[in-house]
Amino acid sequence: MKFSMFLRSAFTGILYYSGILHARRYTFGLPSVILAYHRVIPADSEEKRFIQPGMYVTTGIFDKQMAYIKKYYNVIALEELLNNPGVKNACIVTFDDGWYDNYQYAYPILRKHSIPATIFLATNLIGTNIWAWPDRISYYIHSATRDAVDAVVNMILLQDHIMSTRRIKELTCSGNRTILADELINYLKFVTEEARNSLMAVIDSRMGSLLYVLNKQRPWMTWSEINEMSSDKIAFGAHSHNHVILTQTNIEEATKEILDSRNTLLDKLRRPVNMFSYPNGNYNYELMQAINKLGFKLAVTTKRGMLDESENLLALRRVLIHNDMTSSRHMFVYRITKREHRAGRNPG
Repeated sequence: MKFSMFLRSAFTGILYYSGILHARRYTFGLPSVILAYHRVIPADSEEKRFIQPGMYVTTGIFDKQMAYIKKYYNVIALEELLNNPGVKNACIVTFDDGWYDNYQYAYPILRKHSIPATIFLATNLIGTNIWAWPDRISYYIHSATRDAVDAVVNMILLQDHIMSTRRIKELTCSGNRTILADELINYLKFVTEEARNSLMAVIDSRMGSLLYVLNKQRPWMTWSEINEMSSDKIAFGAHSHNHVILTQTNIEEATKEILDSRNTLLDKLRRPVNMFSYPNGNYNYELMQAINKLGFKLAVTTKRGMLDESENLLALRRVLIHNDMTSSRHMFVYRITKREHRAGRNPG
């Protein structure tokens, strides 16, 4: 455990076991919260070697978290906010992207605890073996030889220098591939969609043998699995068609991404689609107007906060949940009850 994480765990442990967190619950009640997950994988999964730490929780941790919210919260479906936006003591479970492990591992645990959830789908990825570009970068950095890693870094450095060359080279020399991969991914999120796609085509070609191995592992659910879940307390929303960061493209292309995602869901599920998740959490007023015109009633961000701190129903705040920040009960409880502001705003 990193020293900073050790301190966080110690601090939240003191708050929890001293009774301070419990006293806050009994005095003020629990603030309603939307939880945001991505992946749920076994503790011994080989994929932990290259998945970004902020992208997963293990099955054991997820099971305990679901048991906790079932005991202490009014667990509701996201769509229920349409009728009761000011709901109290509520907890809502959401997932982004459409990972296969949502079906394989998360779904049985959700059923075990009778917990509804909403999964936002990048629809053009569903049923394919196409890994998203951040996962490809992370896999290459963790799996390639040092020379190949240096080559990838040098190719990325040919882009606009948003991040200092010195910083990346320092990370390359440090040998910490997890931090290097995270830094490169964050760096590339600021590159235009067109430039990033062109760069990834070159990197994928250079890493062809590794890409072949990675593509043998199945990343996404199928529509058959999604339909099965859809009939059993699991709702689905749009998350763009190709997981494009919508603020990095023009509004016409962004609208097409949103519309294609919505229409694909309508075609596959034959149900209304009124919930949306902004890819990477990036949104602005123009995008909010676009999804409103397309008929969406609820939209979630990755902006941290309790439900009543949300600006409105098309910019709902969530709390991101991942393993290193919520691996113990006291860390989880602290994370899902800590307010960002003293006074919130009703999301209605």
